[in-house]
Formats: sequence, structure tokens, C-alpha cells
Amino acid sequence: MLRYGMKRLHSNRMQCVEALSRSGLMGDRCDVDGYLKIPYRTNDINSAMSSTSIGQLMADMRQLMINLQTRERAMDSALAKSQIVNDKICGMKEYQEEIANMNECWRMQGRKVLVASLQHENRQILQLQQENRELRQALEDCENTLQLVMQKHRNLITKLAKQFIPSFRISVADGEQCKGPINERIIDLSRLLNECLADGESISNHDQELIARLATENACLRELLNISTHNEPNIARSFTDLASSGTRNYSNGPKAVYDKNCEESSTSALTGNSLLHDKKDIRQNSVLNFSNGKGAGYHH
Repeated sequence: MLRYGMKRLHSNRMQCVEALSRSGLMGDRCDVDGYLKIPYRTNDINSAMSSTSIGQLMADMRQLMINLQTRERAMDSALAKSQIVNDKICGMKEYQEEIANMNECWRMQGRKVLVASLQHENRQILQLQQENRELRQALEDCENTLQLVMQKHRNLITKLAKQFIPSFRISVADGEQCKGPINERIIDLSRLLNECLADGESISNHDQELIARLATENACLRELLNISTHNEPNIARSFTDLASSGTRNYSNGPKAVYDKNCEESSTSALTGNSLLHDKKDIRQNSVLNFSNGKGAGYHH
């Protein structure tokens, strides 16, 4: 494109020079490129052409020069742009070359890594193949050993079965003979167990009734003690001293305390004879409570 523009500019300049030379105004006063060397001779021009044709020619020349200058400026700008484009193209070429070099380096490095990984995998594959062969050999040995063991086991089971069947029949016959006495003994044991359970249940019920009765009597005694304390404030202290003095007799102590409480509460509105049971039962209950470690409730 630049060459084409230069050719067009040169051709236009040459056309202008030829036109001036044909008109006889320039002659040998122009150089090879068509530029004037010396000023015009007005006498030759006046003799050759009229003033009208000269003015027209000068206007044409002026227009041609303006066009030439415009084209030169356009050509300069085109040259500058072409130079910029050329620089960009050179930069892109250098960039492409650098990219190509880097890609070649990366390809070589990638190949090295690939070769190293393939070698490592190859070694692993060889190791796995060796382990596979060893495992197959071990499996064959285990199968052979298992076959031998199972053969011996079958032979042993066959011998034991032949020896066990007669003895088993004898033991079954003996078991059938001993079955009757064993059943009778089991029945006797079950009957004794039922009797023991019934006795235990009755004793447990009696104990529960006794505990409930003692709890009621304890509540009544506490109520009588509270009433006696209200009438005579010092009775609680005397009762405590009496309970803590001397050797404690667990069979007679609660009875004496009970008799004293009944005598002291005879003047109150409530009587102890209407709330308590027979003295013999109380003695038995107190002995039972003290023997079981529950007699402390009568002292508090």
C-alpha cells in the first residue's frame, strides 16, 4: 500500500511537470522530480500566453500543489501508521517466538515428568506382579493343606461315628431306665419348693402385718408422749435419763418404759389401755423389733 501511494504521488508530480513543459513555461528550469530551479521569466510568459490563460494555469498549478501537499501529508500519516503496525507485528512475532520457546521447554519438562512417573508405575507394577505370584503360590499351598486336613477330619469323623453309635444306643437305653426315678425326684423337689414358697409367703404376710401394727403402736406412743410432755414438761427429760441410765435390757426396757408412760398418762383424757394391745403381744413385738434392730424408735 505504501509503495502504491508513492507511485501515485510520483506519477501525479510527473504529470504536472509534463503539463508545464508542454506549455513552455518550465523548460529546463525544472529538475528531474519537477521542482523549479529558477524563477519564471515574465517576458516569455507574456509573449507566449495571454493574461487569462496564465491566471487559469496558475490556479491549476496552485490546486495541483495543494493536492500534492495533501497527498504528501496523507502519505506521511500512512507511513507513520504503517511503521506503528510494523512495530506491532514485530512485537507479536517476538511474542510468538517466546511463547513457542516456552512451550518447547514445558513440553520437554512435561515429558521428563511423564517418563519419571511411568518408570515409577512400572516398578510398582512389577512389584504387584511379584506379590500376585507369591499370593497364588500361598493360596495353592493353603488349598493343598486344607484338602489334607479335611481328608483326615473325614476319616476321624467316620471312625468316631462307628465307635459312638453302639455306646449311644446303650446310653439311650440306660437313660430310659433311669427316667422314672429322676421324674419322681423332680416331682418331690417341686412339691418341697412349693411348700417352701407358701411358708415364705405366709411368713412375709405375717411380717408385713406385724410391721404395720408396730408402726401404729409407735404413733400412739408418740402421741401419748406428746400429751404427757404437754401436761408435765419434765417428763421428756426423765424419760431420756431413764432410757440412757444403766444397762439396757432389750427384753424388759421397752416394757418398763411403756408401763411408766401408761401410769403417767392415766390422768389424761386418753387412756393407754384403749389404744394398745395386750402386754404379752407388746413384749413379743418389742423383742422382735430389738432383735431386728428396730427398737430405737421407742426411745425417741
